[in-house]
This record gives sequence, C-alpha cells and structure tokens, in this order.
Amino acid sequence: MTRRQAPSRPPPPKADRPFASTEELLAIINLSRRTLYEWVQRSLLPIPRTMSDGNGVWSRWPKTAIDHARFIVEHRALGYAFDEIRPMLHARWGSADKVPLEEVEVREAQIKAAKTKARESP
Repeated sequence: MTRRQAPSRPPPPKADRPFASTEELLAIINLSRRTLYEWVQRSLLPIPRTMSDGNGVWSRWPKTAIDHARFIVEHRALGYAFDEIRPMLHARWGSADKVPLEEVEVREAQIKAAKTKARESP
C-alpha cells in the first residue's frame, strides 16, 4: 500500500519570500556551510530560523542575510578583517552594539588610506 502525500504548494518565487535559503547564501559567499555558520558565531550574519517538516531540517535566513553576506564578501576582497567589518555591518543594519554610521565611515576612510599608503611604500 502506497502512502498518499498531501499536494505540496510550490514555494513562492525567491524575490517574494521573506527569507533566504542556506543554498542562496552559499552561492553568494562561494564558501562552505561551516564558514557560513562561523560568520553567525562572529555576529556577522543574523541567526537563521531552524525549520522542519518531519522529513528534514533546514534554515531560513532573514532576507537581510543576503545583503550581509554580499557586504562581507566584498569587504573581505578589499582586505578588511572581520573585526573591521563587524562594526560596519552593525552600523548599517543595526545591532545591540551598534556604532554610529559616521564613525564607521571615518574608520573605513582611515583603513583605506593606510592600505593605499602601504601599497605605495617601497
């Protein structure tokens, strides 16, 4: 006897969903799942909601996690350390230890100037 399953509704289009999947974030960062969760531990990404339908467990990330991930990847490519990125993220998207945006912009300019100077030095 085969078991009948309730007809499943197709998932809403990605643009209309209020959440992001782990796979979407992994495609953005192009790194491992472990790295993604390390970024959560470092307070760089928001904590995902864990969901289950009885057939498995998956994470639903707040939609802002996509912007956070892109921001982190872009700034890492520019040579910023995680400790430098964290206050920028928190200033832009908010956090308990929020730093005023003006301070972040000043700090970004200082870091950029120092890196430019270091490259120009023999």
